[in-house]
Amino acid sequence: MQKLFIIVALLTALFNGSFREVANHAESASLTETQKLSKEHPQQKVDYSQLLKLTKKDVISKFGNNYEEGTTTIEQSHIIFPTIYYPKEKFTFVFGDEQENSSLRQIIVAADEIQGVTSGMNFAEIKSRLGLREVQETWLGTEDNLAYKLEYQLNGLTYSFISTKPDGRASELIITEGE
Repeated sequence: MQKLFIIVALLTALFNGSFREVANHAESASLTETQKLSKEHPQQKVDYSQLLKLTKKDVISKFGNNYEEGTTTIEQSHIIFPTIYYPKEKFTFVFGDEQENSSLRQIIVAADEIQGVTSGMNFAEIKSRLGLREVQETWLGTEDNLAYKLEYQLNGLTYSFISTKPDGRASELIITEGE
């Protein structure tokens, strides 16, 4: 009877350990790359300084093939730049050209929080969390397409909140390497 109890106890422990391992693997497989990065960097959800060093090929290798290609303009430039958008992560990676070794110019972040601030906030909300800054007038694609921005330097990166509205409604968070 005691041997049977020991065997049942060992099988239960073995099954529970294997079950936990399978459950952990299933949880890991269902996480988006952003969630995996967040687990790796709990203080800063995503290490944008490392992401900005990636090439187009590296981004695809890291985040996978479930992306949408497009184009965009960037601040004070007439050039149209290629993009890769990852819907799950809500990142748009903007590259210098179409080549697979092209380096990142900027990352447009639609869903991550940076020190309590997210895309979509207006300038008053952003200033209340990150500090007072003067709103700067700029343009996108052509000088006739006016935009407004707040810019902050944090941890060696530039965080720009850009909007076509003077009050910053529906701002877009754009991260670039610091100057």
